[in-house]
Amino acid sequence: MDHICEAFPVERLAELAGVSLKSIARLFVRELSVTPREFVEGVRLDRARNLLEAPDQRSRPLPSTADLPAM
Repeated sequence: MDHICEAFPVERLAELAGVSLKSIARLFVRELSVTPREFVEGVRLDRARNLLEAPDQRSRPLPSTADLPAM
């Protein structure tokens, strides 16, 4: 998840998986109990939390929310 701040549309994920947009959404909900958008938001929040909690990161500025692409 090194590129979590980059835009990665669900359409692209569906294309890479070789399924329809509707199918990828159903798969996420069935397997992970969240929508693709909720999954990405959760990963981003976890990343931000880890940055805030890391002692060696406290003196470094966090990426601004402006760095996050629209979902």
